[in-house]
Amino acid sequence: MRNSAVLLLLAAGAMAGQTLKVEAVTNPAGPNSSQVNWSVTQDGNALMSWVESDTLKYAIKRGAQWSEGRTIAAKRHFFHHPAELPEVIAMPNGAYMAHWIETPKPDSEAEFVFVSASKDGVKWTTPAQGQRDKSDVEHGLASMVSNGDGTASIFFLQSLKGPDAPTSLMRSLIGADGLEVKEEVLAADVCECCPTAAAKTARGLIVAFRGHTKDDIRDIAVTRFENGRCHCRNVVIRLRRLGHIAQGERGGWPGHVR
Repeated sequence: MRNSAVLLLLAAGAMAGQTLKVEAVTNPAGPNSSQVNWSVTQDGNALMSWVESDTLKYAIKRGAQWSEGRTIAAKRHFFHHPAELPEVIAMPNGAYMAHWIETPKPDSEAEFVFVSASKDGVKWTTPAQGQRDKSDVEHGLASMVSNGDGTASIFFLQSLKGPDAPTSLMRSLIGADGLEVKEEVLAADVCECCPTAAAKTARGLIVAFRGHTKDDIRDIAVTRFENGRCHCRNVVIRLRRLGHIAQGERGGWPGHVR
């Protein structure tokens, strides 16, 4: 996960006769803030989270008014990496769930998923690890989604034998108390350097990730959960067919640092 890179494409100019304009918006984030992330509350308001020094905070924008910045966890070993963004999501009945990655040992490859939950968005549970394995290896590039029943699913990558060995796509079921309830392996060998992305659809949960084959081909794939069951992985973008623009073969892609 430490080899991850972000490919940022910026485009500006006239589009369909319209001029794009970027305006700064006042928000509660203080100086030296980073790792901004966004989600949506149950009633459709914007929720912004960020790391301010060694503290994870969030605020909600209702109309033109921001709430005060509230602390989720402080004095933690946050992994300050653009691909390892903390995330805060709204749960049913006014509850919230947050996850982030910590690197407690700077001289090692150890990365751990941590979770905290709140019934009211004010008081948060003591952070707990979201994965069962506690060894000093990489667990990261996580994404979280509400299951709709008070629990949440965290999808993350786990490299038990180092980044050069097969990396697994994992799912942890997190209870309303912020503690891991169940863990399962969704794919035994996936790309170790690309983030996951998860969402809840009308048919159930869906998680997107980058696969990996024995020939080192890395296509974009998705796995669905319908009626509580995991459906097989489906390749949705075969990067090796896109030529030199974005090759899926031999681990190559624009911005990929190895």
